[in-house]
Amino acid sequence: LSGNPKKDAALTVYVAQLLVNCLWSFLFFGAQAYLLSFLWLSLLLVLIAVMIALFYPIDRTAALLQLPYFLWVLFAGYLNLAIWLLNR
Repeated sequence: LSGNPKKDAALTVYVAQLLVNCLWSFLFFGAQAYLLSFLWLSLLLVLIAVMIALFYPIDRTAALLQLPYFLWVLFAGYLNLAIWLLNR
């Protein structure tokens, strides 16, 4: 890691959200666990929001470039919830 505590925290959350993002696909498409995958996506949204907040003081542009990603995952969560509601 960088030795800078703020950068290290931001990178740790960045890696965590990447892992959570990757595992969502297996929950949704592989296991077809729609409620669990919606809850997992909610965790991803929280991690993305935290990542944006941690990136902002370090690099404002990097933080702002994550906003479309946040909105896309929010939309995916809406779709995920609708699929769960329609299939219960």
